[in-house]
Amino acid sequence: MTTAQPQVTKPYTGMSTKEETFWSLTWYRFRRHKMAMISLAILLILYTIALIAPYIAPHDPMDIHIGPRFAPPGREFPAGTDRLGRDLYSRLLWGARTSLSVGFVAAGVSIVIGTIVGAAAGYFGGVVDDVLMRICEVIMAIPTFFLLLTVVAIFERSMLNIMLVIGFTTWPSAARLVRGQFLSLREMDYVEAARSIGAKNSRITMWHILPNAMAPIIVSTTLRIGGAILTESSLAFIGLGVTSPPSWGSLLEGGRHTLTVAPWMVMIPGALIFVTILAYNFVGDGLRDALDPRLK
Repeated sequence: MTTAQPQVTKPYTGMSTKEETFWSLTWYRFRRHKMAMISLAILLILYTIALIAPYIAPHDPMDIHIGPRFAPPGREFPAGTDRLGRDLYSRLLWGARTSLSVGFVAAGVSIVIGTIVGAAAGYFGGVVDDVLMRICEVIMAIPTFFLLLTVVAIFERSMLNIMLVIGFTTWPSAARLVRGQFLSLREMDYVEAARSIGAKNSRITMWHILPNAMAPIIVSTTLRIGGAILTESSLAFIGLGVTSPPSWGSLLEGGRHTLTVAPWMVMIPGALIFVTILAYNFVGDGLRDALDPRLK
């Protein structure tokens, strides 16, 4: 006499079997990219440090300590002190919060604007495409860094303004990328089928075309975060950044005149910027290889 085996019901995840298979294969291919996995681990560590910086920083980043200036790294100050006697280790921890936030928010603003503009241009075409692409070309014809310098010099220098300025001046390239994806996807059979049953343009764009265009958008986002961090560091290095709260770029600016006296003031924040941007590039490479349809 055999007993009936209990049936195990698979939990509902909100995704179809095809979607689950796609994302599981994507994660499998991404895991095989060793440098991408190492870079992802480094980024997770950096973001964790940035999140808990107020709890692990031994000193306030703006506190001025009585003692020798430009103190070398030691037991009391693991990364040394700056020209005012402030603890560089605490400033580096708080700088991680600032720099990583700038990269994430600025890249997010750039991608959101670029996606909206590129989707409208690629889907509707015609006059809409011509007008939006001419606007993109005008903005791209202006050197981005000089445009940033002009805008930052005019408006109040706050961290929020810098994030928004970087995002609002770097969206045209994202728009051109999304436009190219929409131009190729809007002629697909499933889009024509959606039109034939009377689906609205907004529904076709959001639920049929955009999900299939997400792969290059995701890869572009990872690369833009690193680029935004580098841009903010460049602005801070020439004195147009925000010093409170400190960022890695402002720490570079504070140590550029002391290379012969205290080289660690430039080497440590410079190394952090280098590692972070390199990690984002490797993660972007891993995502590109994992999401490339030719590798399926």
